[in-house]
Amino acid sequence: METSAPLGLRAPGAPSVVEDEIDQYLSRQDGKIYRSRDPQLCRHGPLGKCVHCVPLEPFDEDYLHHLEPPVKHMSFHAYIRKLTGGADKGKFVALENISCKIKSGCEGHLPWPNGICTKCQPSAITLNRQKYRHVDNIMFENHTVADRFLDFWRKTGAQHVGYLYGRYTEHKDIPLGIRAEVAAIYEPPQIGTQNSLELLEDPKAEVVDEIAAKLGLRKCVGAGRREVRWPFPQDTYFLSSEECITAGAFQNKHPNICRLSPDGHFGSKFVTAVATGGPDNQVHFEGYQVSNQCMALVRDECLLPCRDAPELGYAKESSSEQYVPDVFYKDIDKFGNEITQLARPLPVEYLIIDITTTFPKDPVHTFSIPQNPFPIENRDVLGETQDFHSLATYLSQNTSSVFLDTVSDFHLLLFLVTNEVMPLQRSGGLTLEEPLFGLLFGADASILQSPVILCGLPGGQLRCVVLKALVTSRSAPGDPAALVKILHHLEEPVVFIGALRTEPRARDTEDMRSDCLVAVGHHGRTLAIKAGRDEAGRPVLELRDCRLPGPVLCAASGGDSRVYQSTPSGLRVLDLGRVRLMQLQGRERGTLVLSPDSVHTPGAAERGHEMLASWHPLPSCPLATPQALPGGSGERRSGLGGAPAPHSRVLPGSRPPT
Repeated sequence: METSAPLGLRAPGAPSVVEDEIDQYLSRQDGKIYRSRDPQLCRHGPLGKCVHCVPLEPFDEDYLHHLEPPVKHMSFHAYIRKLTGGADKGKFVALENISCKIKSGCEGHLPWPNGICTKCQPSAITLNRQKYRHVDNIMFENHTVADRFLDFWRKTGAQHVGYLYGRYTEHKDIPLGIRAEVAAIYEPPQIGTQNSLELLEDPKAEVVDEIAAKLGLRKCVGAGRREVRWPFPQDTYFLSSEECITAGAFQNKHPNICRLSPDGHFGSKFVTAVATGGPDNQVHFEGYQVSNQCMALVRDECLLPCRDAPELGYAKESSSEQYVPDVFYKDIDKFGNEITQLARPLPVEYLIIDITTTFPKDPVHTFSIPQNPFPIENRDVLGETQDFHSLATYLSQNTSSVFLDTVSDFHLLLFLVTNEVMPLQRSGGLTLEEPLFGLLFGADASILQSPVILCGLPGGQLRCVVLKALVTSRSAPGDPAALVKILHHLEEPVVFIGALRTEPRARDTEDMRSDCLVAVGHHGRTLAIKAGRDEAGRPVLELRDCRLPGPVLCAASGGDSRVYQSTPSGLRVLDLGRVRLMQLQGRERGTLVLSPDSVHTPGAAERGHEMLASWHPLPSCPLATPQALPGGSGERRSGLGGAPAPHSRVLPGSRPPT
């Protein structure tokens, strides 16, 4: 049930921020726990209410404790309802982040270590159990996602870590709860042994986050593998102090946007999942977060691990370089009395919030899981490499009839975008102008600002699929025709797809978008697609094609209007931005204009090929417009209508990079 909750409520002095979609959705929900009339305890009519059937607030601790299993932590939005449920409706509520640093700007004394006062001195911290948690459940979409991650440990026995990408949804088992649904796992560069793990610098981290965002996903969980034995030894622990510090560092990197905080953020939705052993002698995942107090201690570099006791942390002592406030925790002595202890050392249990981790009864597959999936990144130690040989092997195992399943692989998409040989990252050669992009792929792709996968199949089809449709479309699961669109049919195997700029760019502009899409067939057919206008001035697609001597073994393009084609007899260049043959230095001047009508004649094609070969192994052959050709009328305009294969391109959205 939705309510008219005051979404504009902000803490005094808080900046105007846009919260996550799940936070905005839960802010509009009623959140109350409705109960039906008890036939034994309720003594009123059907329209009345009493203490036995009146709706409960989402933060009712007695109700949460009686759930199965019991819930120790209320949801974050239930905690907000508790703060804003008074007579003032949260008018003066402010969720302040803890700071362990000396406040700057105090002029009444010398700076630390020569002076400090109560105005600038940070308050002492007493560690308490956090009553709420920002995420209430972690759910893997299917077992295959987790099994592929665990395969590395099964084959090496080494520690391993991965970033779990997914989305935040409503967790209906807990009032106003949030669930992190995991759709894919990205494994960053790392060096792992049986007892240690080192994360290396990842040059592809930003690109991975960008591609995931275009798929409607975000980095929400960090997963790792630890001791897998049951029963656990007596000296075991939930998380080591180093793992708590690492989790706190990741949570600080991914703050939770909150309108009730003067800083605009409070806590984090980033969670940690650990693969460990269970009572059934099977590997399972346990979810954790560290408290906001731990995040503050890690952010301000006040917490250290203990070398000889992994289950203990240590609060730093003040030095001449840094002032560290006192950190305390409460404990029970042998006489049953509550005492306050200095956090030197500190049991990490005071910093941990546990989160349930589950798998659905009915598995969900955002990405396809073929029998022979594409290799996972950064697994060279296992001999599993991502290269064009593995790409060709992967594509050869799938037919064009299951194209959607073929490209719906998270690791394949990352490889296509981040490989070093032919990276398909957003660039001028692969970013189309908005009119051409909209005419080719439809208004939906333009509105979603989604990249598009465009591929050419051995049968000659040019097919495309809107990337966001792979994860957002639930209308026709398992039906490729609902998501795949056939653009054109070359009637011969496609060896190249590229995007060019045929018109000169305006001066003093950084717009690197292309105005022409080009496809080259194995037998020499070259297709150019541009955006134009009909006689009524309406935007239409213009298709121009010609047939050059083949076979074309491969092709490539640069940042200009040229297409380079490799044939058994040499290398030639086709300039789509010019009408006549380029004059070659040191050669006899001459002109050769190829008309789509003339080149389709075998004799003319052969004579043209002889002329090219006699001039230079790298001539420049323009694809002429019908107006410039003598008697030529080879232009064809047609409506386009679909999916990809061996040669593929990822076309980012039509808008310029942000």
